[in-house]
Amino acid sequence: MKAVLNMLVLKLSQKTKLLAVRAILFDNRSRIDWLRNCAATFARY
Repeated sequence: MKAVLNMLVLKLSQKTKLLAVRAILFDNRSRIDWLRNCAATFARY
């Protein structure tokens, strides 16, 4: 169970890093959207 959770977190963090890089390349509005998406993603778990 813990291994599965760790795998999910790892996948999520990789995806988040990608989104973070993308967000930094865009303006602040996109960064706010990214933060909102992150919050929504974490709220699902």
